[in-house]
Amino acid sequence: MHADLSPVVAATAQWLTRSFPASGGALSAALCEVQARQAVTVAARLRYPTAMDAALVGVAGPGGSARLDWVTGADTGTADDPGAADERHAWR
Repeated sequence: MHADLSPVVAATAQWLTRSFPASGGALSAALCEVQARQAVTVAARLRYPTAMDAALVGVAGPGGSARLDWVTGADTGTADDPGAADERHAWR
């Protein structure tokens, strides 16, 4: 796995374990954490297969290009319909 994705994997695995906690003791919680990290690692490898893809995650962020569009002013939502840009870019 690319080192650039390590923070994304760690944060997503932590989110998964907090959102869907294990029902049981410490062993169950540890197993849940390991399985979440493995699942997120596989998903990250499938989603960002090359080093360039992983580097772009560092630029755009794991949420996609919406923030980058906003920072650069490329977000073209109108004052009447601020969600128009989100609908157009929903496929990202």
